[in-house]
Amino acid sequence: MSAEIKILRDEATPALSSLHASLAPARRRALCGVLGKKLEGVYRAWFRSREADSPNKMGWPRQHFWSRIAKATAFDPSQTTAERAVVVVSDPAIGMKVTGGTIRPKQAKFLAIPLRPEAYGVRPSARTIPGIFFVRSKGANGGFLATHEGKALRVYWRLVAKVTQQADPRALPPQSQVAAELLRTASSFVARQRS
Repeated sequence: MSAEIKILRDEATPALSSLHASLAPARRRALCGVLGKKLEGVYRAWFRSREADSPNKMGWPRQHFWSRIAKATAFDPSQTTAERAVVVVSDPAIGMKVTGGTIRPKQAKFLAIPLRPEAYGVRPSARTIPGIFFVRSKGANGGFLATHEGKALRVYWRLVAKVTQQADPRALPPQSQVAAELLRTASSFVARQRS
């Protein structure tokens, strides 16, 4: 998946299309620019709300995923035409939230799944936990990264060949909310043009 995901190619509602068509051709690009900027705000607000209502499921320190996505969301005026506006989320991690899919390691043999709070958000290769060693799991492709704690093992990461994530149906705002916001903005823009 590319590093950019275009999240608006508005399949315009009939009312929005009608407002767009009511403008002189020279003003349609301006309307698309206003709608693109509005959409940037709608998506950023949605992602910030997700940050506020998405605590870490394990109770571990947060990585602030949704804040990162909000900051990576921007209207791209260079792609604005008289027919479309584009908002780009320039963080490729949003793709997995929107579509789901299988994640495979790219820089190592295995993916490291944290099992302890001190391993969360940390790559094993960072070597921040001294004494880490590999423990192969029986009958499976993968294993664990652990340390000795007396005679016991303290396991920090589970190593797996791949992970499959489900799409998050709440990754993007509801289309009905987006359409309502865009229609309200377009209506105001058109009214200003006529006064």
